[in-house]
Amino acid sequence: MRLRLIAPPLVFLVALALSAAASSRPAPSATPAVSPTAPPPARALNPSELQARRLLARAHPRAGAIVVLSIPDGQLQLYVDWSPSGKPTGLLTGTELPSASLFKLVTTAALLEAGKVSPWTKLCTAGGEHRLDASHLTAPRTGITRCAPFFDALGYSRNAAYAQLVHRSLSPEDLRNFGDRFHFNAPVPGELPISVGHLTVPEEPLALVRTATGFENVTLSPIGAAYIGLVIARGGLEASVTQGTSQAVSESLVPRVLQEKTAATLRSMMQVTVTRGTAAAALHAPGAPRPLPPELAAKTGTLGVEEGAVSWFLGLTREQVVVVVLDNGVVWRQKAVQVAAELLPLIRTDASASPESSEAPVTKPASGTTAAPQPKRGQSEE
Repeated sequence: MRLRLIAPPLVFLVALALSAAASSRPAPSATPAVSPTAPPPARALNPSELQARRLLARAHPRAGAIVVLSIPDGQLQLYVDWSPSGKPTGLLTGTELPSASLFKLVTTAALLEAGKVSPWTKLCTAGGEHRLDASHLTAPRTGITRCAPFFDALGYSRNAAYAQLVHRSLSPEDLRNFGDRFHFNAPVPGELPISVGHLTVPEEPLALVRTATGFENVTLSPIGAAYIGLVIARGGLEASVTQGTSQAVSESLVPRVLQEKTAATLRSMMQVTVTRGTAAAALHAPGAPRPLPPELAAKTGTLGVEEGAVSWFLGLTREQVVVVVLDNGVVWRQKAVQVAAELLPLIRTDASASPESSEAPVTKPASGTTAAPQPKRGQSEE
């Protein structure tokens, strides 16, 4: 069974954004506000949305969302949110959820382009899996350490490795610069009134490190996360998120967010997440749906928040950017990567394939779906 990706009309998403802006908590002052004008119109759900909602519902989060973008043209192919009440959650258009480790993509780009670190820089660390303190700003001198190249740090989300590199190689201004490049504190490029996310960069060294690793001071919208993935997938070129077909523009006229080499390295580092990093267990678990898209690259993130945890998955296939986010409660049944493991084999990437019935049952969940405690507030698992 494959999902046929059919996006609803532009007027719905714009109206959804405006309605969510009116009902959600106030956004940080630095993030542009959107004034409400009209409630979203009633509409029928297309087959792909129905299947996506089923996957979100089975994860039992407090709220969840799925976004799929086309890489060649930035077109929104699927955007779905879900809540137990059935009411719009505001997740698709809001910027209240912490970015967690997804912000490491921005930090990695900043580190690579600073020219002070290579993917093969060896780093030795101790601890830092769930929290960072001043001891993680420098390499450990005693005790049990783990040494690996920086190339592995993104895929395994090694906070302590990032702490060392950020502390010695990045200034607050460097991080602000790359936040600006990815349009934090500004709308997603394109035609939609939705913000990428909110970023506040502190001056104090430990706070700077915690921000750069996604522990604090960074929020992200699901479409903002998809935009970051789109820039990487398009080789570092600026990209617009659109509901309709975008007009082709010569690459020579498109501004760069990242150097092409940086984008290629980021994508290779994200493949570690899939093959042996934080997503490997869920994507390759016995009984997990098959097949996965070839050359899949990804980043995961989990961060404890008030009475629960936020879980992210950002994936890049050859043709699409896929984002899953779950706002989980105190006890969770699935992480975003487990929802993604069921979603990815269903995504239709071949336009010539014949559509299949949307009533086919969703596959049995991969292992690891039993309820489990969440990380404490401010703690990261990835």
